[in-house]
Amino acid sequence: MNEFFDIDGPFFHTIRVCVDLVYLTALFIITSIPIFTMGSSMCAMYYTANKAIRHDRSYVGKEYFKAFKDNFKQSTPVWIVMMIVYIVLGVETYTMYLYAVNGQAFGRVYLLLMAVIVVIIVWNVYLFAYMSRFKNTTRNCIKNALIFTTGSFGKSFVLFALMYFCMLLVVSWPVLIVFVPAAYTIVATFLIEKVFEKYMTPEQREEEFEKNRVYKN
Repeated sequence: MNEFFDIDGPFFHTIRVCVDLVYLTALFIITSIPIFTMGSSMCAMYYTANKAIRHDRSYVGKEYFKAFKDNFKQSTPVWIVMMIVYIVLGVETYTMYLYAVNGQAFGRVYLLLMAVIVVIIVWNVYLFAYMSRFKNTTRNCIKNALIFTTGSFGKSFVLFALMYFCMLLVVSWPVLIVFVPAAYTIVATFLIEKVFEKYMTPEQREEEFEKNRVYKN
């Protein structure tokens, strides 16, 4: 029992993780307020969740702002384009839905548009996670993220299902907004890192393994 409540025991470790999750979510929300910075914020949140919280290799604030700065130039143009795509698809989907509700058969295309939006959302999850973890051209990042999305259908489905569940939680209990985004990201790392590992060379896998053995930088 004493070991359980030891400063390095399970109890205080859980408390530290919960505090880090709230802190990471706060950083994500604050840096996303300008909207156009959200791409870099998503990169920073994934990178920090994976390195500082999941593998305990550094500190949340330090890694978040480093990753935010490192990914800003590449991720921002991509995110701005994606915002436009989401707006256009959202308007078209809603318009087709109204036609469908009013009995117009062609309006049922809104179901297809919704499916397209789901695929793009999951693709975005992989894309910004990949940008945060690997250095590559924007074109290759986009292409590789699409390969991950379609080539790991089971994990992609789970990623979206978890996201949908988290959205329902926040809608039902808005106070959870201070915790859920980072918690979702932590869970997502277990799925996404498995996908990344599948496409790594043996040397890259060994390098990752060695990195994750380090306790604090």
